[in-house]
Amino acid sequence: MPKRQVSVNKNDENWNEFLIEAFEDTPSTPQVARSTQEALPLIQRGHPDVVLANSGLLSRPLIAALQMHRSSNTNFRTFLLGPAPEGSLPFRFDGRFDSLPSLSDFQKGLYEHLPLPEALRILVVDDSPEIRQMFKDYFEDRNHPKFVVT
Repeated sequence: MPKRQVSVNKNDENWNEFLIEAFEDTPSTPQVARSTQEALPLIQRGHPDVVLANSGLLSRPLIAALQMHRSSNTNFRTFLLGPAPEGSLPFRFDGRFDSLPSLSDFQKGLYEHLPLPEALRILVVDDSPEIRQMFKDYFEDRNHPKFVVT
């Protein structure tokens, strides 16, 4: 899996620690911005794949940077952290976490929005028919993405 750039715009140490831990064993590089001023250069020059933004830190410059980045990168994903602000947002986030989730709920909520190919081809190399069948049984009925086990 290619390395992903993840930018976090959250002025909350519990969230920051959680997110750094959530990405620590992945091929991702989390970057934390504690203000809009810190986040803007990370978005504009860092070209993140994912941005997780505190709903309380949304600003016109931040929304504009997110819109510009999305227009140049169709695989770019954004998530709102915390309750949505009142009124409508001038930007569509891909997902939202109202409060600090469990690690498994966070991963599920994040991964279901990440771009994946139409089908992932998985090759299982093992001389045990039981092992091959176990993998085939596990993956074959999955539909997002579709898995093809050979």
